[in-house]
Amino acid sequence: MKKERVEVVQDILEYPTHTAGAIMRPNVIGLDKDLTAKATLELLQARARVRTGEEIHTIYITNGNRKLIGALPLKTLIAAPADIRIKEIMSPVSVIKIPATMDQEEAAKV
Repeated sequence: MKKERVEVVQDILEYPTHTAGAIMRPNVIGLDKDLTAKATLELLQARARVRTGEEIHTIYITNGNRKLIGALPLKTLIAAPADIRIKEIMSPVSVIKIPATMDQEEAAKV
Protein backbone atom coordinates (compact mmCIF):
# COMPACT_ATOMS: atom_id res chain seq x y z
CA MET A 1 0.00 0.00 0.00
CA LYS A 2 1.28 3.47 -0.80
CA LYS A 3 2.27 5.69 2.11
CA GLU A 4 -0.61 8.14 1.51
CA ARG A 5 -3.14 5.31 1.52
CA VAL A 6 -1.66 3.82 4.71
CA GLU A 7 -2.10 7.20 6.43
CA VAL A 8 -5.76 7.42 5.37
CA VAL A 9 -6.48 3.89 6.60
CA GLN A 10 -4.71 4.58 9.89
CA ASP A 11 -6.80 7.71 10.39
CA ILE A 12 -10.02 5.76 9.88
CA LEU A 13 -8.91 2.98 12.22
CA GLU A 14 -8.49 5.53 15.01
CA TYR A 15 -12.26 6.08 15.23
CA PRO A 16 -14.13 3.90 17.71
CA THR A 17 -16.09 0.95 16.29
CA HIS A 18 -19.71 1.78 15.37
CA THR A 19 -19.02 5.47 14.76
CA ALA A 20 -19.59 7.38 11.54
CA GLY A 21 -15.84 7.96 11.24
CA ALA A 22 -15.12 4.23 11.34
CA ILE A 23 -17.26 3.59 8.24
CA MET A 24 -16.61 6.75 6.23
CA ARG A 25 -15.34 6.61 2.68
CA PRO A 26 -12.54 9.12 2.20
CA ASN A 27 -12.15 8.48 -1.54
CA VAL A 28 -15.25 10.26 -2.76
CA ILE A 29 -15.21 11.32 -6.39
CA GLY A 30 -15.90 15.04 -6.74
CA LEU A 31 -16.28 16.42 -10.25
CA ASP A 32 -16.92 19.82 -11.79
CA LYS A 33 -20.48 20.69 -12.87
CA ASP A 34 -19.33 21.94 -16.28
CA LEU A 35 -17.92 18.60 -17.44
CA THR A 36 -19.83 16.77 -20.14
CA ALA A 37 -21.28 13.32 -19.54
CA LYS A 38 -18.70 11.89 -21.95
CA ALA A 39 -15.76 13.54 -20.14
CA THR A 40 -17.12 12.38 -16.78
CA LEU A 41 -17.43 8.78 -17.98
CA GLU A 42 -13.87 8.90 -19.31
CA LEU A 43 -12.59 10.14 -15.93
CA LEU A 44 -14.49 7.37 -14.13
CA GLN A 45 -13.11 4.76 -16.53
CA ALA A 46 -9.56 5.96 -15.86
CA ARG A 47 -10.17 5.82 -12.11
CA ALA A 48 -11.65 2.32 -12.37
CA ARG A 49 -8.49 1.09 -14.11
CA VAL A 50 -6.39 2.33 -11.17
CA ARG A 51 -8.76 1.49 -8.28
CA THR A 52 -10.14 -1.88 -9.32
CA GLY A 53 -11.86 -2.78 -6.03
CA GLU A 54 -13.83 0.43 -5.69
CA GLU A 55 -17.58 0.50 -6.33
CA ILE A 56 -19.14 3.67 -7.71
CA HIS A 57 -22.87 4.30 -7.39
CA THR A 58 -23.05 8.07 -7.09
CA ILE A 59 -20.87 10.85 -8.43
CA TYR A 60 -20.61 13.97 -6.31
CA ILE A 61 -20.44 17.37 -7.95
CA THR A 62 -18.35 20.11 -6.37
CA ASN A 63 -17.74 23.79 -7.03
CA GLY A 64 -14.34 25.42 -7.46
CA ASN A 65 -13.77 25.30 -3.70
CA ARG A 66 -14.53 21.55 -3.53
CA LYS A 67 -17.83 22.30 -1.78
CA LEU A 68 -20.54 19.74 -2.49
CA ILE A 69 -23.29 21.15 -4.70
CA GLY A 70 -24.90 18.10 -6.31
CA ALA A 71 -25.07 14.36 -6.81
CA LEU A 72 -25.54 12.18 -9.85
CA PRO A 73 -26.43 8.49 -9.86
CA LEU A 74 -24.14 6.50 -12.14
CA LYS A 75 -27.17 5.07 -13.96
CA THR A 76 -28.32 8.60 -14.89
CA LEU A 77 -24.85 9.45 -16.18
CA ILE A 78 -24.67 6.32 -18.32
CA ALA A 79 -28.04 7.06 -19.93
CA ALA A 80 -27.27 10.75 -20.58
CA PRO A 81 -26.39 12.21 -23.98
CA ALA A 82 -22.60 12.51 -24.39
CA ASP A 83 -22.59 16.30 -24.79
CA ILE A 84 -24.88 17.22 -21.88
CA ARG A 85 -23.29 19.12 -18.99
CA ILE A 86 -23.34 17.48 -15.58
CA LYS A 87 -25.05 20.55 -14.08
CA GLU A 88 -28.06 19.83 -16.30
CA ILE A 89 -28.63 16.29 -14.97
CA MET A 90 -27.36 16.44 -11.38
CA SER A 91 -29.59 16.76 -8.36
CA PRO A 92 -28.79 19.60 -5.99
CA VAL A 93 -27.96 18.49 -2.45
CA SER A 94 -27.98 20.04 0.96
CA VAL A 95 -24.92 19.30 3.02
CA ILE A 96 -25.54 17.68 6.38
CA LYS A 97 -22.53 17.64 8.67
CA ILE A 98 -22.21 15.13 11.46
CA PRO A 99 -19.36 14.50 13.88
CA ALA A 100 -17.15 11.56 12.95
CA THR A 101 -17.60 10.29 16.50
CA MET A 102 -21.41 10.03 16.16
CA ASP A 103 -22.83 6.51 16.42
CA GLN A 104 -23.19 5.05 12.92
CA GLU A 105 -26.91 4.25 13.41
CA GLU A 106 -27.63 7.81 14.55
CA ALA A 107 -25.67 9.13 11.58
CA ALA A 108 -27.76 6.97 9.24
CA LYS A 109 -30.95 8.44 10.71
CA VAL A 110 -29.68 11.98 10.16
